[in-house]
Amino acid sequence: MKQTFGITRAPRRVLPLFVLFSLLVAFACGLTASAAEQCKTRCANGELLEKNGIRILRVWGTPEEMGYAQGRLLGEEIMASANEVVGLMAFKDKPNPYETQVLPAVRDRLIKPPAVEAEVAGLYRGVKDSVPPEKRYLKALKREATVDDIWAINLFSEWSGLMCSTAACWGPMTQSGKTALGRNLDYTAIKATVSTHVAVARAPKDGKKWVSFTWSGLLGCYTGFEESGVVSLVHDVGVRATEPDADTRKFISRHAVFQRALLELQDGPAFVENAAALLRGCPAVRGSNHFLATPTQAVVMEYDQNSSKEGGVTVRTPPQGQNWLVTTNHYRLRRKPDNCGRYAVLEKQLTEAAAGGKQIDKAEMWKVITQASQFATLHTVVFDSSDRSFLVSCAGVMLPAHRKQPAELRWEDFFPENTAAER
Repeated sequence: MKQTFGITRAPRRVLPLFVLFSLLVAFACGLTASAAEQCKTRCANGELLEKNGIRILRVWGTPEEMGYAQGRLLGEEIMASANEVVGLMAFKDKPNPYETQVLPAVRDRLIKPPAVEAEVAGLYRGVKDSVPPEKRYLKALKREATVDDIWAINLFSEWSGLMCSTAACWGPMTQSGKTALGRNLDYTAIKATVSTHVAVARAPKDGKKWVSFTWSGLLGCYTGFEESGVVSLVHDVGVRATEPDADTRKFISRHAVFQRALLELQDGPAFVENAAALLRGCPAVRGSNHFLATPTQAVVMEYDQNSSKEGGVTVRTPPQGQNWLVTTNHYRLRRKPDNCGRYAVLEKQLTEAAAGGKQIDKAEMWKVITQASQFATLHTVVFDSSDRSFLVSCAGVMLPAHRKQPAELRWEDFFPENTAAER
């Protein structure tokens, strides 16, 4: 068994069976719930609606106000997901590792940026105001959920990593010269990840607007897009800690780091250098290929908990003259690369496109990225930075994202001028 911040994790060979089992359970439970509702719901700092089959949660205000709106509008889903995730982390062992390892990590080791802490506090308060006490009960622990449990479920992917793949091209490989990008997020299919897809559109009182494709109650950045065209995407890499204190020292959630990168970095000559410096200042607990893109460039930050090697970050940029970049779930520079069929198929397609002078638009990028999709693909997103438009598909029960017709969305669908967020 593998270890991640002291928590035992099942080997990857077990995951395909678990994926199939989880989807069968989801199918048996008939998950049709609130994720399919068409009506709009509102509260003071948020509104929940559906556009072209994609749920959008628009929130605005301070971090605490935006968190409260999410907790208020999605509270019952958040608690149902919390029960499922806590149940998976608690296991049957006595004492269970959730209470002996996960919660102590949250309380004693997790670095909590003030804005994220405020958003978590607001979300918890929104849940308490919208969900009756009997539905805030965590069955595996036989107690009511606390704010520490909200933090803990947001660390779930630090314990059981995501997969994912991304391809991007720019310059002569696109008609506009601006970046076109395709992204698969692959993860274990449980009820929470199949039934609570939501695109959270944040318009902070002070700061940049951004969109995160995520799930109810999960904060930070998994698949994130900022108003100027900066993109921040997570890809996990299995990395063994090589430093004695790597499993005991303080760390910051990658999704908080990747949110910070999304909102603080700007396109330009110093983009890559600034990105590397930001990540080196944020101690990790798990390996990642952090894919960052702007309208004119892209980079992969090979980033993990082994800070003695290049400060924990190895920078991978395309060779000079190459106007494309891909990544999946293995390092290319920080250690000897593993064989990966998804990486190979993306690399082949973009190599051939570049050699043939082919230009990649959204429709073509959809064809490219879905060649690397798999049964565990939970969402597929294609983004054209020239006009900030999207193709988006989210998995359903027994139906991975790439098997569905994508929805077309524009930036204005997330931030229309007539919403309260714009007034």
